[in-house]
Amino acid sequence: MMTRQDAPRPHNGRADAPAACVNATEDDIRVGARDRTGHDRPRATRGFALSGPPAQSEDEVAVKSSALLRDPLVPFLAVGALCYALFSTGEDVGRERVVVTPAVREGLARDHLDMTGREPDAAELAELVERWVADEVRFREALAR
Repeated sequence: MMTRQDAPRPHNGRADAPAACVNATEDDIRVGARDRTGHDRPRATRGFALSGPPAQSEDEVAVKSSALLRDPLVPFLAVGALCYALFSTGEDVGRERVVVTPAVREGLARDHLDMTGREPDAAELAELVERWVADEVRFREALAR
């Protein structure tokens, strides 16, 4: 069994350093010791205790990353992010607004009166305005092409 005096000293060239300077404990030095989470503790190096789960080897990381790439969700998200980046160029910033003036409303109401023989009520006028806005947007998009 190793005591605190037998534990490795910090690598500072002083063999007479007191045992209190050493951060490693007997459990840290012993091979196969486990921490509170159940992970194997690595051996202490140069007198300093290492903490946390053991480092993963490059092979383990490669296996996990290749398994992640085989997951169908990852390519789906990547393609979605690419499409979003390509098509969200900020075009709405410079777009013109479609303004519905009182003259436009009166013209729509007059057209409705000419076709049906009666004045439109509020719901009908709102629907006429919606259709006019949609037509105006399509018209402006057609001119832009």
